Amino acid sequence: MTGAPGLIGSFFGGVGVFFSVWQLCVMQFSPFYIAYLLTVYFLIDGSGGRARSAVAPLVITAVGLAAGFSFIFAVLSAPGFASNHEIFSVIRGLKFFSGVFILAVGALMILLAVLGRFDAKAYVPAVLSPLVGASFAIAYSPCIPPVLSGILNFSGMPGNSLKGLALLFVYSAGMCAAATLVAAVVIIYIRLRQGRRKTKTSMLPPVVSSLVFMIIGLLLVLGLMLQYKRFLVNIF
Repeated sequence: MTGAPGLIGSFFGGVGVFFSVWQLCVMQFSPFYIAYLLTVYFLIDGSGGRARSAVAPLVITAVGLAAGFSFIFAVLSAPGFASNHEIFSVIRGLKFFSGVFILAVGALMILLAVLGRFDAKAYVPAVLSPLVGASFAIAYSPCIPPVLSGILNFSGMPGNSLKGLALLFVYSAGMCAAATLVAAVVIIYIRLRQGRRKTKTSMLPPVVSSLVFMIIGLLLVLGLMLQYKRFLVNIF
């Protein structure tokens, strides 16, 4: 009796956590994750791109974010890693540098939006997305819902470390998939609202979504992520 779900159960456990009251904890990264995906879309839209041209950079971004986030989340959440106090002293520094990196990427995306038409510009944040996803994972201090608790208990048993890492990876991938789904719904809604209108594209949407994305970087640089987490979990 391990109490741990399988790979499929872990994945949908992550999806379920995203669409539950636990979202208040997941909001440590989810709004900024979605804002990053929206910025990539807006950069394409600002280049006069069509729906088909948006697919490749958006897919690259979504896969990169999920891969970077899930890998780092799995490593940091593994029981053997989490119990190493020396490593966590390094993590505090990594949080600061992750914040600086996020702020730099956000500033770059604003610059790309201001530059105007540049058909390949959405590939810049797409290529950076694995590092952005890793930064989100470093910033995230997870709560422990039942599915994650079962995975962690299983992972801590002798001989289960590798499978435990796999379960943690797919669990976090489930959260990422749910965030990507929300972003996709928002993008589809925007496309439907735009319809066939031939209006001049504004640089305001990518600038605003970049600024939202940069909030998590500011929280990390200022050391306010724990206060932000307390605020979120105390809402319920």
